[in-house]
Amino acid sequence: MVYVFTELNKLSAKKAARTAGSRTWDGEAKITTVQGMITGELIGKRKMLCYVLHSGSEVKKGRWIMHEYAFAGACLNGIGSSIHNTD
Repeated sequence: MVYVFTELNKLSAKKAARTAGSRTWDGEAKITTVQGMITGELIGKRKMLCYVLHSGSEVKKGRWIMHEYAFAGACLNGIGSSIHNTD
């Protein structure tokens, strides 16, 4: 498993750039909110993505999964991710 911390590159208000060469990270599940256990306040959001190859009209899923964690708050523009192989 690999842990990565980086700044999120935005394409628009709702879409982020997640490319790596000819492949991309595509969302596999809806965004889940993470709330504090005691106060219930929003701490951040998490999302699961799959590494895929786009070759013409064919989309081929890879064996890599990324769990992306984004913190709430205007002062934090970064994300943390854990990446692992499904083999």
